[in-house]
Amino acid sequence: MNEEELVSIQLNPFFISFFAFCFAVAAGTIWEIYEFFADGVFSLNMQKFILVDGTQLIGREALYDTMMDLILDTVSALFISIIAYPILKRQHERRKTGVSIHNRRM
Repeated sequence: MNEEELVSIQLNPFFISFFAFCFAVAAGTIWEIYEFFADGVFSLNMQKFILVDGTQLIGREALYDTMMDLILDTVSALFISIIAYPILKRQHERRKTGVSIHNRRM
């Protein structure tokens, strides 16, 4: 939206980074819900709660795969959002001063 000439809205770089972070974490959470649903309905082992030899994991061991997925998803989203923020901020400042970000040919 920020680069669209027909739209006069300029989104704050922090908002864009925060939204991207929240969207990535939400996508990871939806995936984990899907894994839970598939394990229950189709008797799969996507959440790794049963070992190869058939031993069922209990308590913290049963949650390990899901929690590691959510933790890594959150850390990755935070990392990318932190890296993207200064880039977005620089682009935002250039737009405010009227400096062209892209050379467009028509």
